[in-house]
Amino acid sequence: MGRAAFLGTMIARQKDAHCKGYYFEASWYAHGIFEDRTKRICEHILPTGEHPPDSLAEKIQIIKTCCDADKTKVVDGKPVRGTRKEGGNKIKIPKHPIYQTIDKGFLENLHVWREDRNQLVHELATGKFNISQIDRDKKDLSTRGDKLVKEILATTMRIKKRIQ
Repeated sequence: MGRAAFLGTMIARQKDAHCKGYYFEASWYAHGIFEDRTKRICEHILPTGEHPPDSLAEKIQIIKTCCDADKTKVVDGKPVRGTRKEGGNKIKIPKHPIYQTIDKGFLENLHVWREDRNQLVHELATGKFNISQIDRDKKDLSTRGDKLVKEILATTMRIKKRIQ
């Protein structure tokens, strides 16, 4: 199964799970979609040959850095938005025209969603939780994730159109 078919399957399963009230499942599919789409965005942002990080938080940070027009610097005669460390090496994050297609509010909402998902997972892992609160949290997480999936898909389509 190719990347596009796999993504299509993930999107269909996420929507189906959310509609049926399987909120944990929907949130996990949403997280997988966020991982895939942020990786794809980072592949366009990072210099050729550099690989996106595995962590969703790091990928979000790279995209935020690219989008922060106030932090543009010139390094070695090239405009860059910042650096990230990988294995002790600093990798330059170049200024990229796609920053105009990405809403920083969306990135902040995605970051908050990721934090809330992690908190929910840790609450479940400790075994010290209020089940009615967990039920409310998982539904809220799934609902917000559903909206963010639509936003990230629209964002990646705008980016695709811009770079082609």
